[in-house]
Amino acid sequence: GLTNEDLEALRGLTSVPARAAGLETRMGSLEVGKDADLIAVDGDPTDPRTTVHRVLVRGELVYDARQGRLW
Repeated sequence: GLTNEDLEALRGLTSVPARAAGLETRMGSLEVGKDADLIAVDGDPTDPRTTVHRVLVRGELVYDARQGRLW
């Protein structure tokens, strides 16, 4: 699980930039109706040592570490 401090760092990569760009109604948090680009990682997503295993854009798998880029 993530601590509140970890969550603040994650917000600095997601909802804070979306709000700064005026895009918070479309992205920056997981809510019904928003764009859903997701990553699956093996650790803290704000830690550069964390490995990205999968990336989904608009619900479509576009990267799988076992296969490489899929587009």
